[in-house]
Amino acid sequence: EVLEHPCLPRGSNSTELLIGDADAQADAAAAGANAFPPLSATWHGKGQYDDCVEKLTELFDKNAPCYLPACTFNGRYQPTLGARRFVAFSAFSWVVDVLGLPAETTALEDIENAARYVCKMDWALLHERWQLGEQALQTLCFSAAYVVVLLHHGLGFDKKSQQIIFVPQGNISWAKGAIIWEANNRFSRQQPLCVPARPAVFLPCNELIFSTADLTLLHWCSARTEHGLVLNWSSPICVEQCPQRGTSVFCPEGLEVTEEELREGGRRLLVRTEKQMLAPLKVNLDTKPWMERYCVPAADQPFEIWRRWTTS
Repeated sequence: EVLEHPCLPRGSNSTELLIGDADAQADAAAAGANAFPPLSATWHGKGQYDDCVEKLTELFDKNAPCYLPACTFNGRYQPTLGARRFVAFSAFSWVVDVLGLPAETTALEDIENAARYVCKMDWALLHERWQLGEQALQTLCFSAAYVVVLLHHGLGFDKKSQQIIFVPQGNISWAKGAIIWEANNRFSRQQPLCVPARPAVFLPCNELIFSTADLTLLHWCSARTEHGLVLNWSSPICVEQCPQRGTSVFCPEGLEVTEEELREGGRRLLVRTEKQMLAPLKVNLDTKPWMERYCVPAADQPFEIWRRWTTS
């Protein structure tokens, strides 16, 4: 079956095996079972930039519940962009470089104009103009459109803004990003409550790292902020049931919470679940000791405790 794809270059064709690869066939035969018949699809590129953008926009849910305003997409908190400079690297800079755009003065509208030109270009002509591998050339239209949609629709950058610097390949990497994180973390106003279970998404106003697949955007900001931010979280150690209240018990390790914080739970502490939703912590002060265990609203999945603070 041939399917039309708006994000692939005009006239390009690629076949994808959806069901029935060689390994699956072999595994089924070894188990004495009948394997599903092979099912493949051939994608025929249409090179329609506007249709591609429309499909990509659907990936970013701007109407998701926002429990810690202001949110960007999928209910994720995002500080105000303001006029700060942002550094984009990895696939961001690859797109800008391949399109022949200047790294430090390129606006999103420049990428959009170049993407429109590339997407509608015939597949054979693309091969002549760009000496790229087959896969890289096939995804060039998609990658350029995705950069525009993510940065403009997703994160809210103005298309005419030049506050994003697209750092050339090799000048910055995850290793350097980790060094920047460690260096900036020295200026935190408050020590982390405990070692996080995984890298923090929202750091204490040092930098924000946005990552979607191989697209990475790094934001450096000052050591102060006008918003309350999440500092850190602890990893769930155990989740039980409060026998009489039907609510979950969270047993933190290394998370010190004062009685005052418990009484101000709606402002100082937040509950985070795996669905990325935040809700104010509601604490039953009859549960003691506060430093060891306390009740929070019933949850159908593991949850974590976040502490929030506001700089002066």
